[in-house]
Amino acid sequence: MNTQTFVVSNPQHPDHVPNELYRELDIYNDPRMAVDPIGTIVALNDDRPIVWNGADPRFGTGSWVVNRAEDLRMILNDPRFAVGWEGHQKLIGEDWEIIPIGINGDYHRKFRTLMNPWFAPPMMNQMREKVARRAVTLIETFQDQKGCEFISSFARPFPVSIFMELMGLPDEKEEEFVSLENDLLHQTDLEVRAVAAKKVIAELRAIAAERRRDPRDDMTTKIVNAEFDGQPLTDNEVIGTMFALFLAGLDSIAAATGIQIAHLARDHQLQARLRAEPALIPRAIEEMMRRYSPANTRRQALEDIELHGVNIRAGDWIQVSFLLGSLDPIEFANPLEVNVERKSIRHFGFGYGYHFCLGSHLARLEMQIAFAELLKRLPEFSIEDESKVTIHGGLVIGIDNLPLVWG
Repeated sequence: MNTQTFVVSNPQHPDHVPNELYRELDIYNDPRMAVDPIGTIVALNDDRPIVWNGADPRFGTGSWVVNRAEDLRMILNDPRFAVGWEGHQKLIGEDWEIIPIGINGDYHRKFRTLMNPWFAPPMMNQMREKVARRAVTLIETFQDQKGCEFISSFARPFPVSIFMELMGLPDEKEEEFVSLENDLLHQTDLEVRAVAAKKVIAELRAIAAERRRDPRDDMTTKIVNAEFDGQPLTDNEVIGTMFALFLAGLDSIAAATGIQIAHLARDHQLQARLRAEPALIPRAIEEMMRRYSPANTRRQALEDIELHGVNIRAGDWIQVSFLLGSLDPIEFANPLEVNVERKSIRHFGFGYGYHFCLGSHLARLEMQIAFAELLKRLPEFSIEDESKVTIHGGLVIGIDNLPLVWG
């Protein structure tokens, strides 16, 4: 594992946090996150099972960080830890829940029962031809060239356009929505985030009102016509559900696709093997989802809990790094190695527990089709210039610029 030194620049931290467990890492703005975000996050714990990170400009409070898969599974499935999704809506003075990722208990279980069929494999498989057609259309715009900037040419427009169509969102809003999504998820400035939240929520409300007047065959129509406990969804439940899907649908798969294609561009042996054995593509994607699990979330302790001799107090936050769970050397031998022969790939790439990613089946479908079509239609590709690759940290680690060459 990569190791680094984390200097305590602010000794003011909760009195129940031992000095030896205190760290500071701003996962949004620390310059190390733009060079090696994964190695930097792994080094935060310095092989300790739990530490305290006192730097968090986005949430304004420190949090515990655990790095063992077993502990993460406990935290993600234990009702003593409440989901800690941030309140974008509260930035603009509104009070509704982000559904289902921001709710707990029976309310969450009932909503997942309502929504699971919308994203189940049979429904997603109906989209296979449409997803493949979109992938081919995008690849055809650059395959006869000798290279492309992959994020803007494919990794972002591919899943974003599919999500826009799935939801029934207007195509002409795609670039605007991607920009607003970036402000919501990757900015720490409260004013910037509040402006973005206000614009997004206004757009979603307008589209929901339109679907009530003019129903269509899209996810927004399903949401506005859905019933919960025998009653139509309230206006707050409609906007809370649409906003959650907006947050989840425009960023994470673009990030995962960019990171994984960057890996293939560096690992020509694996790239060649997947060309020769396309049946291995689904397994390779699962292994790379493990190696590069890009997302973070949060939980809050509802009562005092002891973990590895550390007193987690009621009200304390836990920063849940899916990356750390997926790279736990106790569960995965040589965890930084991408090994498609690995017997167990029990990764956290789509989360874990009752908040497991609702859109995982669509995500897998998109990535499998993307890999198959890219490897079929492009010759061996490489990164043109490593110095031009730019990376961001934050809630979802991703690549902003990925210049590829081939031919």
